[in-house]
Amino acid sequence: MIRGAFVTLPAFPLTANGKTDRRRLPAPGSAGRTPTAGYEAPRGPVETALTEVFAQVLGHERVGAPDNWFALGGDSIRSLQVLARIRERGLDLTVADLMSSSTARASPRTSPPGTGPGQQVRIARPGSRAGPVAGSRARRGRVD
Repeated sequence: MIRGAFVTLPAFPLTANGKTDRRRLPAPGSAGRTPTAGYEAPRGPVETALTEVFAQVLGHERVGAPDNWFALGGDSIRSLQVLARIRERGLDLTVADLMSSSTARASPRTSPPGTGPGQQVRIARPGSRAGPVAGSRARRGRVD
């Protein structure tokens, strides 16, 4: 069997009897699941919205613009929560955008409209149903 994670320690925490204190050992894989030590603030409202939502969904105090979504503990299920919260803020981001860029700084939606091939910020009107319609609803003609 191959171990799922390796953690390097300068020394094992010991009990008063000289045995390894398992309760004081770090959780496997927890070293890479914290925001970067050198916090870099987001630039602009879109990056700010993305970093705030990343922090809310993952339970971190703050997340910097270059912090990687997956390295912080994000996954495909949590990305759906991010997309829902981003849409509540009036921004439109796709799953493919989040999976391919994985940082607020690298998001293709961080540039103003018309500045680059395919890089536009799409603002959804409050109350509008922006996004794809489920196939079954479209077939039944129940698209509002």
